[in-house]
Amino acid sequence: MNREKSDATSAAAYRFPGFRAVVVTLAIAATTLGCTWSLLTEHSVRFNAFRSGRGFYRLPPLPIMYDRESGKEITIESQNDFYDYDGPFVFREYAAESEETPKAPGDGTWRDLQTSIDAVDLKKARTLLEKYLDETESEISWEGVRDTRNAAYDMLDAMTALKKGSKPEAVKIYLDARNAFGFQIAAPETEELIERAAADENLEDNADYLRAALLVRKELTQDALEAFAKLIAAYPDSEKSEAASYMWSKLTMESSYSFGHDGCGILRKDDRGEEVNPSAIEPTEKCQDENWHRAVNAFQRLMKKYPDGRYFSDARGWLAFLYKRGGERAKSLAEYYRMLGHPTRRAVRLEAKKSLQIIGHEYDDATLDEVEKLIADDVNTAMAYAYHRIYNHAVDLTYARVEPWCCYGENPWGERRKEEKRVTDARTAGSHELGRIVSFATAVMKRYPNAPAGGGFVIRVAEANLELQNYGDARAFAVKALAMGVQDDLRAEALWTKGSAEHEMDNLREARATFTALITEFPSNKLTEGARRLLAMTAEDQGDLESALEHYLALKYHYDVAYFVDVLMPTDRLATFVEQRPNIPERDRLLYAVGVRHMRDGHWNLARQTLEKVKTDSGINENKMSMAEEDSKSRFAKEPSWEHDKPLVVKTSWVMQDLKTIDVLEHLEQATYNSPGDESRAEAMYQLASYLFGADDLLFYNPAAWKGTRADLLNELQSGDSVRSPNESQIIFEHSQSHDTIARAIPIYLDIASRFPNTRAAKDALY
Repeated sequence: MNREKSDATSAAAYRFPGFRAVVVTLAIAATTLGCTWSLLTEHSVRFNAFRSGRGFYRLPPLPIMYDRESGKEITIESQNDFYDYDGPFVFREYAAESEETPKAPGDGTWRDLQTSIDAVDLKKARTLLEKYLDETESEISWEGVRDTRNAAYDMLDAMTALKKGSKPEAVKIYLDARNAFGFQIAAPETEELIERAAADENLEDNADYLRAALLVRKELTQDALEAFAKLIAAYPDSEKSEAASYMWSKLTMESSYSFGHDGCGILRKDDRGEEVNPSAIEPTEKCQDENWHRAVNAFQRLMKKYPDGRYFSDARGWLAFLYKRGGERAKSLAEYYRMLGHPTRRAVRLEAKKSLQIIGHEYDDATLDEVEKLIADDVNTAMAYAYHRIYNHAVDLTYARVEPWCCYGENPWGERRKEEKRVTDARTAGSHELGRIVSFATAVMKRYPNAPAGGGFVIRVAEANLELQNYGDARAFAVKALAMGVQDDLRAEALWTKGSAEHEMDNLREARATFTALITEFPSNKLTEGARRLLAMTAEDQGDLESALEHYLALKYHYDVAYFVDVLMPTDRLATFVEQRPNIPERDRLLYAVGVRHMRDGHWNLARQTLEKVKTDSGINENKMSMAEEDSKSRFAKEPSWEHDKPLVVKTSWVMQDLKTIDVLEHLEQATYNSPGDESRAEAMYQLASYLFGADDLLFYNPAAWKGTRADLLNELQSGDSVRSPNESQIIFEHSQSHDTIARAIPIYLDIASRFPNTRAAKDALY
């Protein structure tokens, strides 16, 4: 590994059911990248592991999780973003001994609830139950949260007895019974507490429900079905009637043949995309048994009777599952897309997205034609369907490319042809999918020619055209949507699409104005970061490196900032940039970068004067070795730190080393000018070259900018497709030559041999 090695941080292993496999799989794949695996990031332009070229115009896929602490939705992309993502769903391989296992959302509230129940303070208990449900609305992926939410709802139902005249002490008995019922194993006193609670006539329905639930716990399915049916008949207007109907439907579904047999409803490929042995496919008539039909009808009745009910979305999810297992894939997809288009409940949308991720995205035209017929009259569903098919499926195909590690087996030529065919087929399929969305959205759009809903479908047409690289059409439809008055997220998407099309068509002035409008109107939108990134790229393309750098600083794109200040931006423009911004937080790091650049350019006085202005962090030199290591010697002062979480500062030891380097090089250089004859001048030049040849290879390094990542990042940039200007590769080469001490020494040695061939130094120089 290069001495400027990458940051390979390790941390605690937080495991969240259903997502660990996704992250672990990527972690394994990432090891093929060698030293650079920890540099994977979405938060960059040139060093973006997931985007390049027109990929920056791609809108984000729909999320799979929600991070309550940050208020951000988590996509598969951000899960894969090893270097930058640090939310609660991050997979960490090693746990620090001092690090506690994270607590599930609402744990503290649930403990406070128990205290309130013990004190018979049911007014406070109700408030805490509502608070718990609010805290965990989008957190059901945490182990145990779903069961605890069910308990919370059950307790709230029991509290309605207070309004009917029940005493708090009687309701407390039921709450104690519910706590004794637990989440997996009921306590011995559960049945006794249920009987005591049933003594209050207002709690009889609640007690009957808990008795039936206890039968489920005991796996007495038929008895439980009869108990729930009896409750529904006896208490048709009870708050427990909906819950009992849901449980009856769910138990009936679980009794069907299809529920327990994975061979029901599968197509030619399983959920992992692998070919299925035909003998493993169960006959449809066997899967659609009597209980399958009963369950489908029961869930449909539940949804019709309680359209605003607590279990409506759960019923829809199970109905989608039943359709899938019953071989009715189009109906299944339609139900999942109805969930995905839920206008208010994020948790429902996230559950739908995960389900769609699991069952796969590749379907034939006949299936998708049927899906579109089923959802065309539902605006929210149709909008969600179009976005999902574009950004969670089609673009994954249209951006396919030949993988560099594909073709190193026994038959590399054959493997290359196979890989190229895979890419061609994927792009063709992706373009076909985008064309489908254009046709679908256009057809729905015509139903609402002037309404805001119609504007939404105009946006979908614009987005599909953007991905089809029909940039003129994309811009035209985006402009039309804006004229139709689309609002909120749709307006942000319209501005994004318009600006992206303008940028690609080289209408840079218009693109800059459009992206600026997006950022101004939506300073905290999920598209804001990407828009500012595109604005930085637009400024670059206009030659306005100063504005681009300002955007990269605001975005905290440390890799891009390092590249700008150490490689791309001319030294004089960087110096002026810093001079004109004396109060920016990054002033000292940028000033240090100017000093290092002057030092590389051989402007000794300017370098010295600049470095002396830098405010440094003295502290303890973190590079000091232990007493037993290398006889208490220190490593080179500018040896980088590998910990990317450390603050970006300028160490006093770095500046002191640079000032020392400047003094030495200036002295050696002056000696070459002042030497009186060939022999002495050749010797002086030899001393200068030898100093450089033997110097540490970090002599001209900027540790405040790169933090150990420079070599890996520049190598990746040179070998990849992310350079953004025609002469950029040459700029990187020239930077590398000026940075490398041996590269500086060799031309001096050659100059000695050429100019002073008869001197003693010339012979040594050639050696």
